[in-house]
Amino acid sequence: MYVCFLGAFLVWSCAGAKEAVPSPEPPTVAEARKFLEHVNAELLATSIENSRTQWVARTYITDDTEQLSATASARAIARRYQFIADSRRSDGRTLPPDMARQFLLLPRPPPWMSERRCSA
Repeated sequence: MYVCFLGAFLVWSCAGAKEAVPSPEPPTVAEARKFLEHVNAELLATSIENSRTQWVARTYITDDTEQLSATASARAIARRYQFIADSRRSDGRTLPPDMARQFLLLPRPPPWMSERRCSA
């Protein structure tokens, strides 16, 4: 009973998520450059953390190290998808070629991910 109620509540609360959020203005070139610098630094740190935890999990094979590796991988995936979603603000903005290429390197979400999906 509680599961059905919780599920119904989540569906109801996510139903109007897209309409409730106003469309932000596209960032300036300086803001886009700052965003890319932040993304590059975060992805480097995430990649290093993820590599280290995977090495430990493969070297010391225990339930705990597998859990650490899975948690780090999930965190890395979540950050990547958040950066991809945040990068959509720059769609339609004319940027210098080097910056435009970096934005193109951030892939678009897969088709099964809906704009109306809530992050819980």
